[in-house]
Amino acid sequence: MAVTGLHYFPDTLHYRQSDLATWLPELHELGVGWLALRAESSRAVPEFFLRSLIGAGITPILQFQLALHQPPQVEDLRPLLRAYSTWGVRYVVLFERPNQSTAWPEAEWLGEDLVERTLDRYLPLAEAALDAGLLPVFPPLEPGGSYWDLSFLSAALQALERRRQTRLLETLTVSAYAHCYEHSLNWGLGGTVRWTGVRPYLTPEGSEDQRGFREYEWIQAVVQKQLGGPRPMLLLEAGADAPAEVQLAAVRLANGQATPDPNNRTHPLAPLGAEVLGCCFWLLSAAPDSPDADKAWYSADGKASELAQKVKALPRLMAPKQVPAGPQRPIRRYVLLPGYEWGIADWHFEAIRPYVKKYRPTIGFSLAEAALAETVLVIGGEKDFSEEALNRLRRAGCRVERINETGTTLATILAER
Repeated sequence: MAVTGLHYFPDTLHYRQSDLATWLPELHELGVGWLALRAESSRAVPEFFLRSLIGAGITPILQFQLALHQPPQVEDLRPLLRAYSTWGVRYVVLFERPNQSTAWPEAEWLGEDLVERTLDRYLPLAEAALDAGLLPVFPPLEPGGSYWDLSFLSAALQALERRRQTRLLETLTVSAYAHCYEHSLNWGLGGTVRWTGVRPYLTPEGSEDQRGFREYEWIQAVVQKQLGGPRPMLLLEAGADAPAEVQLAAVRLANGQATPDPNNRTHPLAPLGAEVLGCCFWLLSAAPDSPDADKAWYSADGKASELAQKVKALPRLMAPKQVPAGPQRPIRRYVLLPGYEWGIADWHFEAIRPYVKKYRPTIGFSLAEAALAETVLVIGGEKDFSEEALNRLRRAGCRVERINETGTTLATILAER
């Protein structure tokens, strides 16, 4: 499976079939193996959307937008978790940045036993996720943070052991933000083993701390010390604060390629650790008025940035899985008909009647809708649908056949199928 991933839109408004038709081919060309999706506790990301991603070899990570001071009732969330598990989802993030003061109302932040209160909210939902067959990701922590992240994690793991949360600890997946803070992608390499003088909020001159792309190594060191071994790791918001050149180098790392340091090209970048399952970069796309629009790899209407174009051109050690034309796709057969300025040709409907009676396909005039189908039968020539348009359907994983005939010839061909 590809390690490279992306965050989808920073909202929950882009889960329509037309969105899938636009973005699935692009994700495939980028070689993406993971996609972090924002999820609500009151409604589901649509089944067809998730199954289509999974069928395309892309693992979704659902990031629930939950408030620590007002978490949902477990029984309210349980049916949603079961549905997601049935649809093939594996990873769910239930809270984020519990070590940051802005994640809490002031009175609760100033109270005692913050770690214990975090676990009181996290554990019931995590246990419900495990019951449903999901893997709850330990909440990603703000690097450094208002409560030093490494201290918070250490205390949380100790508390989980004390509470005898064996099932959770054995299946634990941890996460880390892979921001850069204007440092080299090698900043903090070696973690606590190498940088022994680092203390909470005190980084001696000449030392490096965890506040960089390699934060995951510091997180993993805490996990290994407390639990006696490493745990799988997901990297989130990778390169969110980095220029395009640095993001491209990080993508090359995630793709398993030897890469020089953009800040010092005589020094190679160290490869990602074997425990890193996925590295999700920030951000696929965002609405034009979003504060994240300038960080997006694509404009909201699907125009690729220079960075996205360069990522597409990168060689891959592991070819991305072709989008399957299997049962995960929401439409099995689609007949794509041309429309004309003067309207729709009645004889097209007469010609395809035998085919429709035999196969009961979806019939339409939309390339975006056709991209969601297993098999697309295109009626019309180059002036109706360009070969490039049909190639986009093929890149989306559709089996495409064009019939450029009219009248009785078209009817005869279709009747023989």
